[in-house]
Amino acid sequence: MALIGITQSTYAQTRVASLGAHVHGLSELTIVIEGETLEIQFTSPAINLVGFEHKANTKEDVAAIKIAESQLRRDETLFLFPEGRCNHVKTSIDLASLINSDDEHAHQKKSSTYEDHVQEGSHSDITAWYQYRCKDSASLSSIRVAFFKLFSGIHKIQAMWVNQTRQGAITLTPDNSILQFR
Repeated sequence: MALIGITQSTYAQTRVASLGAHVHGLSELTIVIEGETLEIQFTSPAINLVGFEHKANTKEDVAAIKIAESQLRRDETLFLFPEGRCNHVKTSIDLASLINSDDEHAHQKKSSTYEDHVQEGSHSDITAWYQYRCKDSASLSSIRVAFFKLFSGIHKIQAMWVNQTRQGAITLTPDNSILQFR
């Protein structure tokens, strides 16, 4: 996602100031609109989406990851574009920090307590990228996001956006889940 990569350096200082450290309950959304291309990057602590941040160690962990991945692939449910005539092009999801490559440990039972989490020092994030082609991106004035309905661990989303004429940032909540570009 080339546009997101370039634009993220623009927001690097904003991100550090707004998110600071890895914060449970808080996710990040970066949106770039350039020409007909709309790119969205969503990043969240894994605990917000699957309930843990360690490598998947049980069948339940693996099931939680599969459910989260399935929900993250439901772009038509996650994003509502009232204008712009945007069509989904592709989605990419990074779950590598949670997938245990050692099958021997995949079925071991592991308790995950807060103390274990702190002791391990693990802070895993899940990132999803979405790309759309918009036939009329100039008319796109807002996006409604539905992450709050699908993932109860998300309490706030720090959203940053840039289009051909403006840029901005807003904190989205379950009561205010519409990002306005104007």
